[in-house]
Amino acid sequence: MDLFILIFMMIFTFITDSFRGFPDKTDIISYVSQNKEMLMDCINNQDYTKLNESKTIEDITDYDDTEEDGKLVGFECGYSGFASESSYWGFFYSEKDAPDALCSTPIEESELSPDDDGYLWEDSYGDNTYYVEKICDHFYYYEESY
Repeated sequence: MDLFILIFMMIFTFITDSFRGFPDKTDIISYVSQNKEMLMDCINNQDYTKLNESKTIEDITDYDDTEEDGKLVGFECGYSGFASESSYWGFFYSEKDAPDALCSTPIEESELSPDDDGYLWEDSYGDNTYYVEKICDHFYYYEESY
């Protein structure tokens, strides 16, 4: 019975994620490129109400500024999967222009390997991955899977 419930939840999650219509990488890069001035205004004023109507952004996290990382804001644009098969993607602003700034696993920039137009980190102990691609100064597209 428990196996049936787990399988049902996984299928349900897959189906609902498929119909949700999240933006893809091209949509996100285009959105940032076309709205950089408005995004910078929101970030500088820490007021994201202008973005509430965006069909591109699902969630915004304005992280506390630190001396080491500076200002960091994450914009989640999509997700899929269930539990240990989860993936998230979106873009982020990094005041220090650091491609590794949003990775949930503490990594060093030197651990990122060139991949397509960006960089990839793969967990040597599991299936976690982090892909990042620079959109423009301080803005990066990201994909993270667990």
